[in-house]
Amino acid sequence: MKAARFTGAGIGLLALLLVLVSARPDSRAPDLGARLDLGITAPGTLGIEPGAPAPVLSAPSLLDGAPPAEGRAVISNLGNRPVTFRLAVTEKQLAGFGRLADVLRLRIVSDRGLLAYVGLPDLRSGSAPVRLGVRDSAAVSIEAWIPAGTPDTYQGERADADLAVRIENPERGGP
Repeated sequence: MKAARFTGAGIGLLALLLVLVSARPDSRAPDLGARLDLGITAPGTLGIEPGAPAPVLSAPSLLDGAPPAEGRAVISNLGNRPVTFRLAVTEKQLAGFGRLADVLRLRIVSDRGLLAYVGLPDLRSGSAPVRLGVRDSAAVSIEAWIPAGTPDTYQGERADADLAVRIENPERGGP
């Protein structure tokens, strides 16, 4: 009788131990954040540092409510006349962001001021303009984040995407 109780208690303790171990989070579990590698593409009259294929911003694990990922670039006028540009996203580029397109927020600042503080789809119309003189350059910093409380539909997303530099006619201010 005592042996049966002892065996039963042993089996119960073993079962409890198995439940506790299986309920513990696996330290090797995949990261649920979204990965973003963000580049900038520009026409030949402008240079971008860091140049492709290096991303301007690399975020290995974006999570809602976490601090923003940050990146920096220098955009230089390589041409022989002044130029005005805006950072923008085309429909094709927007598709490259996958599920991040609907949740990603961007803050873009140049050494000349705030260019954009928007949700990614709003960047289709372009950022504020930046005018570069001949052989002039502008430092640009980009912050990307997912707002707190965002539904987790973005988790596990991997985006290798670009923003475009859209050149405008500096004399008229239009494309």
